[in-house]
Amino acid sequence: MTDPDGPAPGARASSAPAPIDEATILDKWNRHIARVAGAVARGSHVDSEDLAQEARLRLLAVTRAFPEAPDQYIAAVIVNAIRTANRRESRYRGDPLDDQQESHAQAHTDDLDRALDVSAWVARQSVRLRRVYRHVYIEGRSQREMSQMMKVSQPRVAQLHHQLLTSGRTALACLAA
Repeated sequence: MTDPDGPAPGARASSAPAPIDEATILDKWNRHIARVAGAVARGSHVDSEDLAQEARLRLLAVTRAFPEAPDQYIAAVIVNAIRTANRRESRYRGDPLDDQQESHAQAHTDDLDRALDVSAWVARQSVRLRRVYRHVYIEGRSQREMSQMMKVSQPRVAQLHHQLLTSGRTALACLAA
């Protein structure tokens, strides 16, 4: 019998991964799937819901295999599943792919590639600079809040932020083009 308050203090937690909640995962990604599927299917004889269903199936397969997969990876899987399903359906129906569809899907892929490049660059930074990046650009915190959280002065936070911007400017210059 299990304790309703959780395991006893000092008890070892189970090493088995928690089961994934498919409904929660689908809710989280459904808006993105619908947007990408609609953009790819626009002007095509392929139904966007068919493309979205293919992406949902692929999403569930990936999350079952890799429960801790990063969001950027899952977003890439969704875009690729929709593009592949669109190509397969277009080939089956004998429809040539519309240039606008292909360029729109490519734009989504390019945006994702840029996000992955930035993520890789952030991962190469020191722990402090990664914290500054997370607090400023993901959480939207002020320098005052960051100085309290990081236990450094506000001028030091400003200096770290400047250091982050300088290194990012040189390392990510290719993305601005």
